[in-house]
Amino acid sequence: MYCKAKVKQIVDLILDGKSNSYIANALEKTSRNTVMDIRSKLNALNVPEDVLRSSTNDELYLIFYPNKFKHEDGYVLPDFEYIHQELRKVGVTLQLLWEEYVNECIDMKEKSCSYLTFTRLYNSYFDK
Repeated sequence: MYCKAKVKQIVDLILDGKSNSYIANALEKTSRNTVMDIRSKLNALNVPEDVLRSSTNDELYLIFYPNKFKHEDGYVLPDFEYIHQELRKVGVTLQLLWEEYVNECIDMKEKSCSYLTFTRLYNSYFDK
């Protein structure tokens, strides 16, 4: 499965004044090109520093790479971390979470995946 960039760590180090080379060397499996891309987007976005520092990696990833959550078939990928956390609650099932995901996609006027695809993607996401 696709590995997300460590956007939160990169943004924090950029805000701390670190260079692209320093950040790439400090963060395992992070290229200088990724750091340069995030720095460039950071300069263009004009997001307040306090918002950047208080956001999670997933929230920042959505800001910096909004289209990476869309599958080639055009549907929005579910938030698997959220799904995993919700499944720990009593009475919560994949069926209920899929229905919630579909309703969110409808509200956003986006395409959702089928239940079969949803469960397959969830299982492969945590089969690392």
